Amino acid sequence: MVNVSLAIPADEGKMELAKKELGIQEFSECQWNQYGGPLDELRHYLPVGSEIEELNRFAWFLKEKVLDGTEQTVEKLKAALTAECPRNLNEAAVVVSGLSRYQIQSDFESRRIMPDGGFKMTMSSIFPVFLNHIWIGTPWEER
Repeated sequence: MVNVSLAIPADEGKMELAKKELGIQEFSECQWNQYGGPLDELRHYLPVGSEIEELNRFAWFLKEKVLDGTEQTVEKLKAALTAECPRNLNEAAVVVSGLSRYQIQSDFESRRIMPDGGFKMTMSSIFPVFLNHIWIGTPWEER
């Protein structure tokens, strides 16, 4: 049994060298089972069952077009992939391509701390039209 380490994104030469060392024509002929690296947690947000060549193309796309070295971009990427739940890497690439459409809203932007320590939720201006505040404020016994 031969073990080969291959860090992606990898250029075509490294991919071919890995195949040669493994004695295979295609990566589908072997099994890969170890992950690692600075963005290892991203694998939990990507669709399963992808081929190594497909993962390599996706890794190049992330490196060249998306990742800017900030933790905020990685968090936005994970949030978008979680929300969209892509079924394959092509769908994941579409999600990642539109990453600028997503915004991370912190908890403190959506609620305000009141002087008494409670929270006041901020709602859109359309909600009061649809909410019956009198009915909501009426105790169950009086309804």
